[in-house]
Amino acid sequence: MQRDEELEMNDVRVEPPLVPSTDAGPVLVMDKDPMIVATLAEVLRRAGLAVTPSTSAAEALGQVRATAHALAVVDQSAFDGEGAAFATTWAEAAVPLVFMSANGSPERIRRAIDAGAVGYFVKPVDPVQFAPGVYVALRRARDRAALAAEVTRLREVVDTNSEVGVAVGLLMAHRGVPRHVAFETLRQNARRSRRRLSVIAAEVASLATRLNDIQSIPPTVDKKPGATSVVSGTAYRRGLSRRP
Repeated sequence: MQRDEELEMNDVRVEPPLVPSTDAGPVLVMDKDPMIVATLAEVLRRAGLAVTPSTSAAEALGQVRATAHALAVVDQSAFDGEGAAFATTWAEAAVPLVFMSANGSPERIRRAIDAGAVGYFVKPVDPVQFAPGVYVALRRARDRAALAAEVTRLREVVDTNSEVGVAVGLLMAHRGVPRHVAFETLRQNARRSRRRLSVIAAEVASLATRLNDIQSIPPTVDKKPGATSVVSGTAYRRGLSRRP
């Protein structure tokens, strides 16, 4: 069996990395089968990635706690067997997950992706496809982290800029859109007009104030002889008829 694995590994031709190697740390590979771990770890090393091998979920958790990892490729059955408390603890480690499982049903894959996984390999994992799949997962994890950082930055901008905050709130109420969509609308308008975001926000707030002022102005009667108000013309005509 070991000889067959060695022959299989010797036949693997790993292409150069699809994306530059990550600086976020090594890739953890965890499976209960040491041979699978050794095979897949070697594939990643040949593709230019640092690897942390592991044969148990508990050991893997200790490794990601001790060292920052860019990604963890884990056997889903071993991971699930540890229970909800373990899953919560792993989530706190904030390491993007790729699952491996013999269950390749669309429903199983969908649940894994919905739970936050950035990739899914169906066993037996093809060594030739493993490295490209891991690089795709690394890119996805990096993009997700960048998006989360951008959302955090936008929230901080909104929270610290009262004018922008007011404008965002007005757009949310007027268009019925979530906060990040309202902010992006302001930002895109500022970019297209080549003006500062704060200027656009001030204009939105000013326009809303003017509209409120217009709505609050009471109707008036034109007192020129013969003139009739749309609102109070009847009363005015009555006043004229009473004159001597």
